Amino acid sequence: MRRFAGLITLAWFASFLCYAQSRGHSEADSPNIVLDSTTVADYGEFNARVESLERATCNDPSRRFEKPMVVKDFVNAKVRTIRVIHYLRQSEPPKPDEIRKLIRNVWDGSFQSAACGIFWSEGGTWSIECALEFQDGKQGLLITDGVHIALRDHEGKKWFFRLLPAGQ
Repeated sequence: MRRFAGLITLAWFASFLCYAQSRGHSEADSPNIVLDSTTVADYGEFNARVESLERATCNDPSRRFEKPMVVKDFVNAKVRTIRVIHYLRQSEPPKPDEIRKLIRNVWDGSFQSAACGIFWSEGGTWSIECALEFQDGKQGLLITDGVHIALRDHEGKKWFFRLLPAGQ
């Protein structure tokens, strides 16, 4: 009986180590979020950036996915660094950890439909703008308020979508 309990304990410990290693590996694969050159911007500046992105030529139709798509998988390439460029001017600026948490939530967030223009009727308060630095040196763009996303992917295509559950 003791031997059996020892084997179960050993198996549990081995599975725990595998889980911890796989969890650590996924963390190592996540892009580094850098805030070293971040500056403040106001609503007008954010809206102008998003409108400029939306006005750009669109040759891609809207997409609806059968299963939710994760933002980090949708950009079509490995992102090395997410560099925060601007955050929204507020009476009390967000703390770096709050910005990183919001970006991680967006990066790991999922959605079910995307279009090359804004397709929702509610207003968004764009509040974070980031450059996406891909492994191959190309750059993308991500502008968000934590729910609404404006994205320029690895191929230079622009996309707008809402994270679930808002985008259902």
